[in-house]
Amino acid sequence: MRLSLYWKHDQAPEQSPRHHNFTKAHAGFTFIEIIMVMGILMGLMAFIIPQVVNQQKRARINETILTLRMLQQAIEGYKTDTSVYPGTLNDLITKPADVKGWAAAYIPQKKVPQDPWGAKFKYEVTPDAEHPYELYSYGPDGRKTARNDWLSVWDEK
Repeated sequence: MRLSLYWKHDQAPEQSPRHHNFTKAHAGFTFIEIIMVMGILMGLMAFIIPQVVNQQKRARINETILTLRMLQQAIEGYKTDTSVYPGTLNDLITKPADVKGWAAAYIPQKKVPQDPWGAKFKYEVTPDAEHPYELYSYGPDGRKTARNDWLSVWDEK
């Protein structure tokens, strides 16, 4: 006599615990149950996806602000060493020919960083303006954004 974990040798397979006595009506989920689950999942996704997108946008804005602050420190270090503001952001990496006191590269990168949206930071020396220079990014929407939505090193964001 042979032993099996599922049914006794003298027991018919139809009576074994492995073979359930289901009818077609109990074989799966009903159409209504599937639609309800899909509706719940779609409702959750409608709530979660905008939250994730907003978090990504906020993270990129914060990264931009941190990079602007790093560039500001480099510009101020350049000014301290040379007594003038750099003409371009590239002057923070490569010594201009006509500048005395330039110590070394003022930022660790070999090229000027870009904002998280792949655009160059805008820099302009403005001696007669409120600030000695302007340093900003157009932000997530690029040039089509209103001026007050640009991310500037002088903003209190």
